[in-house]
Amino acid sequence: MSKDKKAILWARRNLLKTMAIAMAIVVAFSAGYLAREAVLTQTPSTITIFPQNFIEGVSYTIFIDDDGLIKAKNGKTSVIDFQGTDPSTVIQLAVNALTNGGIIFIKRGVYNISKTINISSPVIIEGEGPDWFGTHGTYLKGSNI
Repeated sequence: MSKDKKAILWARRNLLKTMAIAMAIVVAFSAGYLAREAVLTQTPSTITIFPQNFIEGVSYTIFIDDDGLIKAKNGKTSVIDFQGTDPSTVIQLAVNALTNGGIIFIKRGVYNISKTINISSPVIIEGEGPDWFGTHGTYLKGSNI
């Protein structure tokens, strides 16, 4: 075999190795990103974690407005059904409204949970992950979580 053919084969082999390593990095990054974007479902007796991409149709979106008020926007009517200064109360009101279950999506921000939130129907509570710059996502802070 000539030196040129050997060099070409060597270059191809190294290119394939490099592509395989790059693909492995992309897969590892994607798996980590999806795990970070997991959601939690709680029923009275079980807790189940589902990847975010299987969840559709948000019942309530919880967010902090520009004035610092915590608001719960109804996913069907787009109306703010609940609002207040205590995130625990607003989230509990949204949970209580979902008597047949549903999904609560909590937008990025720090939410100081001051009271226990009781969930008695199959409600999924989903938080928003960090942005591309790694700044905080949804952070529920408190002793009653």
